[in-house]
Amino acid sequence: MPDSSQGNRSSRSEQYRLLNTPFTHAALAYYSRQGMGEILNSGKPFNEARVLKGSKDERFGRSVLNWSLSQGHIERIDDFGELSRSEGPKGLVFVQTDIMPEIVSNNRATMNAVKLELQMENAGDAGCLHEAFAYNAGHGGMIQSGALTVPAITYLEQAPLISGGTAGERLLAGERIRESEVHAQIELNRYLFFKTLWWDRVIQVEEGTDQYFLTSRGKSALQKAGSAELTLSYFEMLENQYDLALGNETYGFSDGQICRDAELNAHASNGITKVAVAPHIVQQLSENRMLQEALGGGGLYIDYGSGGGHMLIQAAQEGPETLRKLVGVDINAKTVRESKKIIAGKGLENRIEILQGSITDPDIMRILAAQVARSGGGVASINTILHDIGPELSRQFLRAHAAFMPNVPLIVTETPRIPMEVLQANPDSRAPSFQWLHDSSGQHLYFENQLRSLLEECGFEILSEESFGMLRDTNQNQYSQAVTWITRPRAGKK
Repeated sequence: MPDSSQGNRSSRSEQYRLLNTPFTHAALAYYSRQGMGEILNSGKPFNEARVLKGSKDERFGRSVLNWSLSQGHIERIDDFGELSRSEGPKGLVFVQTDIMPEIVSNNRATMNAVKLELQMENAGDAGCLHEAFAYNAGHGGMIQSGALTVPAITYLEQAPLISGGTAGERLLAGERIRESEVHAQIELNRYLFFKTLWWDRVIQVEEGTDQYFLTSRGKSALQKAGSAELTLSYFEMLENQYDLALGNETYGFSDGQICRDAELNAHASNGITKVAVAPHIVQQLSENRMLQEALGGGGLYIDYGSGGGHMLIQAAQEGPETLRKLVGVDINAKTVRESKKIIAGKGLENRIEILQGSITDPDIMRILAAQVARSGGGVASINTILHDIGPELSRQFLRAHAAFMPNVPLIVTETPRIPMEVLQANPDSRAPSFQWLHDSSGQHLYFENQLRSLLEECGFEILSEESFGMLRDTNQNQYSQAVTWITRPRAGKK
């Protein structure tokens, strides 16, 4: 789906520019803790090995390095790893290097404060934002640093109103709200979030009143607030990027001291999926003849790695009438609990079932295959999960689906890896931050041609392809930020 206009691209750039600050902060904090502040400030050349010095796990330092290159903060001098601060305005970011460790040290506390105000179950050691706000404001002001922008956008999108509903829903509908209408666990948190949003020109006050409305900048941010939630779900990792690199902390779901936040990530997956991917898939469920035939008169819809459940919710609400039953599978217990809450809030708990388990588990596949058989047919999707589980598990999953459900088409959506030269040409797109989060957390972003080869290797026939969020390099070649393929196992072809 190509970009429709330069104006739309500018709007997207503005939105993601708002969301990029935490990554620059984390990079500067990393450099400071490496003792590189003076080198970067002076403009002296350095080798990339200096950035990785002492690393037991280089992926964390490389994510920092790649971010700085993509944003134009540093540039390569030669092909042997020699780098220097960029000349011009983008290189001046390093004047803030030495104050960033203190700002970044508030990341986890800020994330927990958001969860507290959104009434999420696992808010951790949540409290007041005052310390983070005061330190930030004392070093250049909110406009310059923007340390609370991502948490504030996440907060505004979901902030519960005393009368019911959320602030985000009301504001996106073009209505006004008063700060006092928003439920607050700690009133000072609400005040500081609203002040941040006003300072960042996300919301403004109607003249002569105390009522807030969304700016065009704010509307763009809230419409794609899933990207803010995604970033916020990794805030603890960004805070500890240096310690993770040195091996003082570990990252992982089962054995890590640090991991992305499952509840926020569940909401993020909903917010990102609903923008382009879910509407396209729902449309195909209604219009694609092969998918309609696979569903039959009352077929089952399966979403592998269902996250927050939005793909299932949108399919249930807007999909074909023949879609009677929907099932999601997710391995993370916290994500499953949060998705069930979201689904129940939509009144869809009788139509949508969520199973906890691995999509490579034969027992899960047998349960799904039995449900497909009882329903008289089915269609499945897997959205941005193959990069999460990596090549070997991706092969196991694809072959298992083909073996257990050879007649069930599989809709595959993925976010391909973008080459560095394209990131550098599009520093304010979602792609640079997306690659930082996934590379640091050990996920495997595939190049687009690798994904096609993987599907074909595992016996799938690609029937159609749709691309979203196109980026261009300096030669105007186009690269997809997301691709949806409609596929089916070759053995199921009639």
